[in-house]
Amino acid sequence: MNKQERHQLIKQLIGSQKIQTQEDLLKEIEDLGVTTTQATISRDIRELGIVKARENQETYYSLLETTEMKQSFDLALAYQAFVKSVAQAEFVLVIKTAIGDANALASRLDETKEIDGLIGTIAGADTIVLIMQSVASAEALKQTIEDEL
Repeated sequence: MNKQERHQLIKQLIGSQKIQTQEDLLKEIEDLGVTTTQATISRDIRELGIVKARENQETYYSLLETTEMKQSFDLALAYQAFVKSVAQAEFVLVIKTAIGDANALASRLDETKEIDGLIGTIAGADTIVLIMQSVASAEALKQTIEDEL
């Protein structure tokens, strides 16, 4: 299966059921006889603009179909859906997420122009390191995130 076909399959699965984790998505894909990896699924999620939506205290993957929708996707919703905790060390913030969610949130943070002082992010499986221009900008963003949790 090529990338385009896999992307179509992922969009179909996300659109037809509430998939909560990358592991769940990977299992659904494998159940259909398609072999892929967690890393590939993670890249696909980022490339497709898939985000986590929250409904009745549950989160699940949702597809933002249009550029307009992607641009209007509220950062507050992203913080609520992804962030478990945030800590500060001088001009650096560390955000903890569920396993597999850090890349999606980091990508959203890197794309936005709404965060003053954000230089860049580094994401692992469940942790994002945000490099800020100053201690003040780190404090301001930390407070903004905590206000949404």
